Amino acid sequence: TVFLVRHAESVENVRVRSESLVFLDVRERPAFTVHMLRAAKATWQRLKSFRLPLAKQVWETLKLLGLQHDADLSDNGIGMARDAAVEIESSDLLDKFHPELVVHSTYIRAVKTYELMLAPLVKKVPVVSTELLVERTLSEHVYAANHFRNRVTDFERWLDARQETNIVVVGHSQFFKQMLGTACSVKKFDNCDIWEYRRISMAKSGGTTARWEEVGKRFSSELSMNESKDVSLEERC
Repeated sequence: TVFLVRHAESVENVRVRSESLVFLDVRERPAFTVHMLRAAKATWQRLKSFRLPLAKQVWETLKLLGLQHDADLSDNGIGMARDAAVEIESSDLLDKFHPELVVHSTYIRAVKTYELMLAPLVKKVPVVSTELLVERTLSEHVYAANHFRNRVTDFERWLDARQETNIVVVGHSQFFKQMLGTACSVKKFDNCDIWEYRRISMAKSGGTTARWEEVGKRFSSELSMNESKDVSLEERC
């Protein structure tokens, strides 16, 4: 059994959300920053063809480069993680789950989420930090999509090779979405969400493989902005 935990709210989540509210009509918000990615990809394609990118494409790409990919938690995010720890401790969630290992992304928002939300509750549980779990990078969005897919696969192989049967993973929404594929029933993970999944082994010619099976959501923070309908770079931060 694997518990997937998305990090608490980051300062970049707040910045992107506030800018989308100020500069865009509500109907356009799902496309916020997606056009930056498209501009960056178009810029890359033109450069590969030895053509100069359009001025607008360059401008949108520069704005995209301004995003903080290793952003810290916001003040609300810190409170969110602390409140989550209290709520989880008062419930029987961890008593039933009995985590044997915690693994988290090396990004500071994931590290601090672990420290504030889980560390006080799983003091004797081994902890692993890995760069395999970091959120999708700008280069992986623009020209290195295969690298991202391979990194996710490498993490799954690492996970499958572990001896522990109950593992907590603290990471990022886009990484989880890529990893779970069609097994994921939501557009995005909200901040501090905890979802339970299982790895199901299947026989395959030449060996075995594994797939994900969703069990359900086990925790949701009341402080989360809960903007699952908005699919933008905000969820990737």
